[in-house]
Amino acid sequence: MRKLTVILSVLFTVALLSGCGEGGKPPAPAPQQGAAKQEAPPASKPQSCYNVGFKIGRCAAKSMSNLPCEPGEDIPMPQECKGKPDTEKGLAEGRKSVY
Repeated sequence: MRKLTVILSVLFTVALLSGCGEGGKPPAPAPQQGAAKQEAPPASKPQSCYNVGFKIGRCAAKSMSNLPCEPGEDIPMPQECKGKPDTEKGLAEGRKSVY
């Protein structure tokens, strides 16, 4: 019985040290929630910063309420709209439209 305990202990230790059959592969990176989105490619029809902010604000509020975003609402923030008063107004009104 003691021999069986020693063998099982050795096998358990080897399994732990070998990564349980992963073959030395590094762990896959975990997807990040809320990570910054890539910049938007130039659209065929430019949208106003207010409209962009409204869509992003609406999608953000829906996400916080566990509701799905519409495909056209889940868009990245264009660099040229970041920090503009029109964008901020659109963000606020987009959030309000959900509640």
